[in-house]
Amino acid sequence: MNIERVLEELDGLFVQHKVEEVEPFLLGKIDEASKEGDTASMITLFNEIIGHYRETGEFEKSIAGCKELLMLVEQAGLKGTVAYATTLLNIANACRAAGLLKESMIYYQEVKKIYEKELAPDDFRYASLYNNMSLLFQEMGDYESACDCLERALSIASMYAEARIEVASIVEVAAMNNRHKRYGFNSAQQLADALMNQGSAGN
Repeated sequence: MNIERVLEELDGLFVQHKVEEVEPFLLGKIDEASKEGDTASMITLFNEIIGHYRETGEFEKSIAGCKELLMLVEQAGLKGTVAYATTLLNIANACRAAGLLKESMIYYQEVKKIYEKELAPDDFRYASLYNNMSLLFQEMGDYESACDCLERALSIASMYAEARIEVASIVEVAAMNNRHKRYGFNSAQQLADALMNQGSAGN
């Protein structure tokens, strides 16, 4: 299977706002990849359909897909690799969206362990992990941990020009939890947006 071409076709459906065609398209391609014994393409396609179900609020389908995907990557011998961690991050996000917060945390922690073993400390993938962990802590009502994760995400993102986030003018970021309470932000994400805007204003 030419997975790049398949993903281009998938992007085309979104561009044309044919969201109702995404599920049957992906299910058909998963079946096709399975018949071809193309495990790598199956993993990619399962990740795509899980994300689709998460965005459309079809959480039961999303979690069912997560279970199939997890078995698939383990059978492929990918456990412990960065590719495995990428899949776990997607599964963790799906669990968080479905309200399975404890399960989500378990997966995030496993991703973190793999990253710590396989990636450099300033790898941009940490920014994505910490940002998503921040959202989880926020939903759990642990704003101190949510703000700590945002601090870590912003610290890493600031190293990458392509991230378009300027945080050089942000001082005392270690006190993010105090700012959160003091200024009455309704969410950790609102605080992150405010801090990013503050950094941009200094340009």
